[in-house]
Amino acid sequence: MSVATVLQDIIEGVREDLEARKSVLPLSEVKAAAQAAPDARNAWHALQQPGQLHVISEVKRSSPSKVRLPRLRTPQRSLPSMKQAVPP
Repeated sequence: MSVATVLQDIIEGVREDLEARKSVLPLSEVKAAAQAAPDARNAWHALQQPGQLHVISEVKRSSPSKVRLPRLRTPQRSLPSMKQAVPP
């Protein structure tokens, strides 16, 4: 499979996902939630704090081989268990 084909598959999957999400939550509600959200944190500053665990993560819905991963609606709920898994 060529890189172009893989990228096209990814784009098609994103478009399908977007259409499904639009049917569940209208764009106007997404925009209203974005306006009401607190300001973004300064990631660089947060990563510079001494004595803290510094993690940048990404939650994936599927792997490149199109294997479906367990659904994680609220990744924040997993943080306590992730912190316990990392030795001090």
